[in-house]
Amino acid sequence: MKSNPKRTALTGAFPLLVILLIVAHVFGQESVRDSSDKTSRSSRPGYRFASGTSALGIPFELSSNFVLVQARVNKSRPLWFIFSTASTSIIDLGTAKQLGLPVEGNIKPSSTGGGAEMRLIHGISLELPGVTTLNQRVATLPLNFLSSILGQPIAGIIGYDFVRQFVVDLNYGTRKINVYAAPTFRYSGSGEVLPLKFIEQAPFVGVKITMEGQDTVAGTFELETADTGVLQVERSFTEAHQLVKSAKGFRLGNAGGSEEGLTRTLQGRVRNITLGRYEINNPIVSFLQADAGKDAQANGDGQLGGEVLRRFRLILDYTRQRIIIEPNQHLTEAVEADMSGIELVAEGEDLRALTINEVVPNSPASEAGLKEEDEVTIINGQRVSDLSLEQIRQSLKQEGQEVALTFKRGTQTLQAKLRLRRLI
Repeated sequence: MKSNPKRTALTGAFPLLVILLIVAHVFGQESVRDSSDKTSRSSRPGYRFASGTSALGIPFELSSNFVLVQARVNKSRPLWFIFSTASTSIIDLGTAKQLGLPVEGNIKPSSTGGGAEMRLIHGISLELPGVTTLNQRVATLPLNFLSSILGQPIAGIIGYDFVRQFVVDLNYGTRKINVYAAPTFRYSGSGEVLPLKFIEQAPFVGVKITMEGQDTVAGTFELETADTGVLQVERSFTEAHQLVKSAKGFRLGNAGGSEEGLTRTLQGRVRNITLGRYEINNPIVSFLQADAGKDAQANGDGQLGGEVLRRFRLILDYTRQRIIIEPNQHLTEAVEADMSGIELVAEGEDLRALTINEVVPNSPASEAGLKEEDEVTIINGQRVSDLSLEQIRQSLKQEGQEVALTFKRGTQTLQAKLRLRRLI
């Protein structure tokens, strides 16, 4: 049976994940109220380090700009988690049942979350190499669609409630994380210190946007490592500053909502965006088209994602309400998106089968006759089962390259050739 994570729109952001994070904020607030009495009677959350006051060199993987770390839940086997700077921590409902975790209560959020019922799990320990958080309260939701999107089993999200307890040094250049006890941390580098503002526990940072032929404008954007794109801008901010005077060169896309009600965006390139003193030139920005009351991000001016953050070493110091950024070797890399026009998801028990989830109109894929539900088996002579989904996605961002595909459509085995080109 297909997992069918249809219309997850990999361009700019994974909207189902965006919605998941919003629901998590709502759930976090409601669950705090619902469980306040119980929490006051239980042991306080805490942590312990395996040695001293830090855990150094925790490895992570990067997939579509998502930071993936391995952690143990109540001494389980190592499981893969998405690392988020803004979301409430969440454990996949199926994983929670497999681990025999005590799930309590139901909270049904607004229709924004598609009506999914969320529950609480108390007394959880989350163990990363060298550091364990104790007596945590986490949410649980069905997250199996994330495994299809990322091509590997995802057990949940490690979020704000973990980060706030420490100073977290997230180094995209080395793909290592250092975790420090906040009272003992001292910074002595040459990075730039930026203030953070917290709205409903989520961190927000100042970002400047410069459109072609327009003055630079400044806004406050949610800092989110669990967003694959550059920047999502709220409609209210876009209209207030008249950022999209012309849609020339922009593409209509999706950036949030359930299948029944997608949030539309205009996606296109701007002259630059600036974080601190660092410019990202010619990036792809998504301008949300929903009314302000229905926007995926209800607070601040939008969301800053992993395509920008991966260009830095980030020192997340929530206790002192600051982030310290140091540029790495990726700072000046061009911002590129998929150039094929196909969005792939992984299926099957081992997540090694790749199915076309969506074909972008007027793209190399649509011109070659590819269709949704086609199963891609070979790319440039290599079986897709021998490649990671991340490797395949990166190979489809090479402008001018020819890509030969073998794919199945029903009982037929067919072939196609694509000449990659920029679609945005």
